Amino acid sequence: MADVQQFARRLPANILLANGDANLKSWSLIYPDRVTPRLSPAKDIVTSKASIENETKYAMNLAEKKAWDEVSMRNFKF
Repeated sequence: MADVQQFARRLPANILLANGDANLKSWSLIYPDRVTPRLSPAKDIVTSKASIENETKYAMNLAEKKAWDEVSMRNFKF
């Protein structure tokens, strides 16, 4: 449950920071006991928009969208 909560904290942080570097390596799982998956420690949480000129896309699709300005709260409603 702690990993789910951590995931729920990281996702909006990456969105609000415009982190275009949040790729699969940033969301990987580790197996400390070789059986039980755990969310890997947070890494590369950066504001890539500030350092990469004209950065407007996520590293991975979010709500089937790639561009930041195409994602809104309605994409997260079930």
